[in-house]
Amino acid sequence: MTSMNFLTTLLLSASLMSAAPAQPPAREVRDFSGAIDRVTVGGGGGIVGNGAGVVEFEFHQSKHIIDRVLGGCFPGNPCRFETENFQLAEKILALVRSSAGDLVRFEFVSGKERPGFFNTGANEFHRIAKTTLTPGSPIYVNTDLLYETDGKPRLSFGQVVGLVVHELGHQTGEPDHRALDVLGSEVAQMLQGQSFYYRYASEMGGSAFQLGVTNLSFPAKIPLVVLFANDRSRNLTTTITRMVKCQKAKTQFVGYEVTNGHFSVPTSNAVLGVEIDFNAWLRVSCFDSAAKTRSEEIHSLKMTVDKDRDVESVSIVPIRF
Repeated sequence: MTSMNFLTTLLLSASLMSAAPAQPPAREVRDFSGAIDRVTVGGGGGIVGNGAGVVEFEFHQSKHIIDRVLGGCFPGNPCRFETENFQLAEKILALVRSSAGDLVRFEFVSGKERPGFFNTGANEFHRIAKTTLTPGSPIYVNTDLLYETDGKPRLSFGQVVGLVVHELGHQTGEPDHRALDVLGSEVAQMLQGQSFYYRYASEMGGSAFQLGVTNLSFPAKIPLVVLFANDRSRNLTTTITRMVKCQKAKTQFVGYEVTNGHFSVPTSNAVLGVEIDFNAWLRVSCFDSAAKTRSEEIHSLKMTVDKDRDVESVSIVPIRF
């Protein structure tokens, strides 16, 4: 059950970026504690085709984004929702953060292979997605409508998030398509930044995995970093953020962005592709409360993904400050 009335055409997803960050200096802060954020089940199921491409991955990212964005709208309604939408947003946020929300899966299905599956009403043919009014139900996504004939995505990241807001709204018991279209559109517009998609294919060895980086300015200038591997998504944001510190005296860390990401194979690898490094720059924003001035520092991020496609280590090294 869904509608496309709120969809726009701006493509926010960017492909792999090739610029490499500078080599880190000798000093380095490492975190081998293994305290990676608790796994959030955001995708999976047994239907062939799950999580195969960029748009599918953005569906997996969307639950994390919705949690972040709607979480910044409470208390006090700084998002300025109308009363009806504010109440809907509150219910959706509660669902996402509940045990039922953990059960939500994205099932990617071809409508051509299952005729009539996405026809949810007399005037609702060929829907992009559908679900039920029951919390924790699967969200079925029509793979026939995700890509153009040349393989380019038909949906922007914002559109994907708006669709998932709509479907999660149904799972709160809300049957009104119009109200959910409006809320989905508003949430999509609140995404202040680009979503960068990095896919490690298997050419270098080992199994493929995907990494999504969404630089956000709301409710804080903290990016969302999500790893999708082995049919599950993992939010790495807290792990990275807690390691970022401003280096200049009397300055306070107020946010950062992730840029210039790329994959590499560690030279120490005896078996090609067993471990893969993700390297990027962090553009760290710092504030001097005495001088009332802001400054920017550049730090280097290195994240090593092991043969099981779990995060083995994360390191952050100040480069320029």
